Amino acid sequence: MMKMPQSCRHALLTIEVALCLVFGLLTDTWAPGASPGTQTVLRVPEDFPTIQAAIDAAAEGGTVLIGPGLYKENVQITKSVRLIGAGQEQVQMQATDESKPIIHVQSKAPIQVYFQGLTLGDLTLSLEQVLQMPPPDLITPAFLPRTGLFVAGPMIQTFVRQVTVGGLGGGIWIRSFSFEEFVHYLFQPSAIFEEVRLTHNAIGLGVENAQGFILRSVIEENFDGIWGFKGSLFLHHSVVRRNQQTGVNLGVRDGPYLIGHISDNEIAQNGIGVYLAAWKEGSWVEISSNRFIQNGQYAVVAQDPTCPYVLNFVPKEIP
Repeated sequence: MMKMPQSCRHALLTIEVALCLVFGLLTDTWAPGASPGTQTVLRVPEDFPTIQAAIDAAAEGGTVLIGPGLYKENVQITKSVRLIGAGQEQVQMQATDESKPIIHVQSKAPIQVYFQGLTLGDLTLSLEQVLQMPPPDLITPAFLPRTGLFVAGPMIQTFVRQVTVGGLGGGIWIRSFSFEEFVHYLFQPSAIFEEVRLTHNAIGLGVENAQGFILRSVIEENFDGIWGFKGSLFLHHSVVRRNQQTGVNLGVRDGPYLIGHISDNEIAQNGIGVYLAAWKEGSWVEISSNRFIQNGQYAVVAQDPTCPYVLNFVPKEIP
């Protein structure tokens, strides 16, 4: 029997723990007449006119059910909560202030957040329109302008299911507060994406100093589909196609350890299918059982650690 590397076993354990913690939030019930901060199930717009008001009134680990409609808000989340929309086609969220994320999750303490049945951004915008937009006036931005979901903090566990994000500078961005090695290795935030669609974004998904697990999702027609830096990325049973620069761009500075597993995906018609960059030897990515189809430059590029990291080619037009 082939022995599984310790890092692989750790990755699988991380998925199981994250799923248990996130789905542990599904058992809450509503306490009728409860005071603000103690209600476990709240409805928008029936109980509260805005999503933010419902989140503020929800108990730790509570649920906010969002009815059909267009909601223009910049939502802040600092506690464990579940946001469940009536469906991707029925619930759309856009920012009132484009210099801030539509949904901003931030905490220095461990929390779990769950999102389902939503669309973030404006799907009527083409990628060309998104790339031509001038960035908002930000002095030191911690995230890309026009970000859909931004999660920042050590040990935040995020589950995103049946969510569409499009027409934004940064679709979804997951990162830790710190780049310190101790925080990087032991306290990375983790995010699980299932049946997610990311389209017409400058960067579809950014995983920075974090762990990302993508399952049965579609990442298409972004400039960069998935951008990972100093973290771990596990991509399975998904479609990554027609992204102008790269389908998957994964870079690491530290190691040695497993930084990714890319398997059973269709990776098609991207500028480059998978681009791997390292600043020193030792870490590794497992790539297996994928279908690489008509990628414009290369299916896979593995950069020599002694070479400077440069990726600024002019992508060919993909018919």
